[in-house]
Amino acid sequence: MCEGAGKRQVTAAAVAALGGTALASRIVARIVLGLTLACAPHLAPAQTDGVRTDRLPQILPEGSAPEPALPPQAPDLPPVRRGTSRPDAGMQGAFARNAVPFEEEGAILSVVIVDTDGDPVDLQMPLSVALDPARPDIATRAATYRARDYEVLVIPSIPPNGTPQDIEQGLQASLHLVGGAVAILPDPVTSADRGALSTLIGRLAETGHGVLGRADGLDLAGPIARSRGLPSATASAGIGDPDATRADVERALDRATAALGPDDARILIVANRPETLAALGGARLPDGTRFAPLTAAMRLIGDLP
Repeated sequence: MCEGAGKRQVTAAAVAALGGTALASRIVARIVLGLTLACAPHLAPAQTDGVRTDRLPQILPEGSAPEPALPPQAPDLPPVRRGTSRPDAGMQGAFARNAVPFEEEGAILSVVIVDTDGDPVDLQMPLSVALDPARPDIATRAATYRARDYEVLVIPSIPPNGTPQDIEQGLQASLHLVGGAVAILPDPVTSADRGALSTLIGRLAETGHGVLGRADGLDLAGPIARSRGLPSATASAGIGDPDATRADVERALDRATAALGPDDARILIVANRPETLAALGGARLPDGTRFAPLTAAMRLIGDLP
């Protein structure tokens, strides 16, 4: 069953049984990711971003993956100012190794696009993209973004109410499928689970990935990440309304930059939608403010131990 042919048979049977619908494809994508974990012990050892991936096959799940959930429109948080501290684990690991070079001068706005099943983002500006490892085209998608000098984040596939072993295996599979990531963006369910976050972030102490917290609610991830010496920050705002227009996104960009001082940084989480990309492509930031990759904003924020 762990061979490629066996997985294809299971996939085909599942799609047929579920009627070949879009929902079936989404379910099957998760089944294939589960088979990745179940078959992991049979694989030869490998190393990806500091994590042993000996239990992980490099496969692409079939079917369409569900869209990663975005927070609802969140109230703006005040900008945070330059810090001087630097992480030990993060600056020795994936955060530093996979960061896109960027000169941190003046105020910066980092936009993290949560990618869905739309067309790949292709804007001529520094951006960061968060990817769901259950996407069927995940390896190609991540490689395309890295080739465009976008920084890549992972939304780890963590089972709800999973055991520590489930969480660890889900993280390993996610990092294996999305190579070259600088940080993780926990999904909304995991973001509210202190125990799951502690297990998840504890594993990152070995890889040196950063942690980005969502704008909605209490940031549980930040204190845990800082206690492990990892780069961390919380998004200043998020646009999660699926009906948001281009004008809505433009207003959010205006709000995000309005209060920025010369050494301030903000992080905005948005969805990969035509309205969002149109607003970003036509954005005119105030003098002295630039778009920047996520790692630059996190270094400028200095929200580190």
